[in-house]
Amino acid sequence: MEIWTLLIPILRILLFLSAVGVIGTFLFSLHFQHHQSAAGQAYCWWVSKISARLGWITAAGMFFAHAGNMGGDFASIIDRAVLSFTLHTKAGSASLLAFLGFVTFVIGGYFPERIRRLMAIFACGMLLTSFVMVGHATKGGAVIQIILLVHLLGVAFWLGALLPFRWMCHNESDEEITVIAPLFGRIAIFYVGALVSAGLVMAVVHLGAASALISTRYGNILLVKLVMVSSLLALAAWNKFRLVPLLVQNPAIGRKKFQRIVGYEIGVAMMILLLSGLLTTLPISAR
Repeated sequence: MEIWTLLIPILRILLFLSAVGVIGTFLFSLHFQHHQSAAGQAYCWWVSKISARLGWITAAGMFFAHAGNMGGDFASIIDRAVLSFTLHTKAGSASLLAFLGFVTFVIGGYFPERIRRLMAIFACGMLLTSFVMVGHATKGGAVIQIILLVHLLGVAFWLGALLPFRWMCHNESDEEITVIAPLFGRIAIFYVGALVSAGLVMAVVHLGAASALISTRYGNILLVKLVMVSSLLALAAWNKFRLVPLLVQNPAIGRKKFQRIVGYEIGVAMMILLLSGLLTTLPISAR
């Protein structure tokens, strides 16, 4: 097995993780900035900044990994002809766009708040676009690519909120978390509804038949991912209908239980990102 066969999926997973850290925490701050403390906003910015720095390293690594994969050896990653050719491929262009998106986000942090926010929005747009430039969505045309964008935005918002909530359980006052948690639940209905609907549409388009869930490796991994997503939905529903009301009624007990469930959600989310990274590098018809 060539090293690129192993390295590219790993880098793809790290790219997903970095993008969720950037886009998700930025969206969280954007929605709840009027309810967050200065410390909470600073934490979200710190998560986004660390994610962006990991992201630009990963995106650069992805570009050189594609070059090595096409050239067939390590020397290809410094071969000007191979690098030039890689730049003109979809995979190479997507890696470069992701790199620029992460860098733009970090550079924006050195500007005043209004400019920083505009640069962050632009950076998130570049990151989302980089994911629809490659993979199975490119075979479905513009409509499927737009659906994938909606799906990715929903995933980023949902999963990107987990670390801020975990931080609030440890650091913030009961009043702040009891305000933000119910608001998040109401807004998340739209994001989660969009991501689930978009995900189901893409699954139907890519697989063609339900039997492919069993007869192909892509379908097998997708089936496991669906189970993981269902588990995450169940945990989210438990949070919304049982723990959020408990947070309001009895903050001391509710905070501990909420923190524990968020920890479980983070673990499941990591599994989902892992499976998503594998799916983007696996042929749909692979058996």
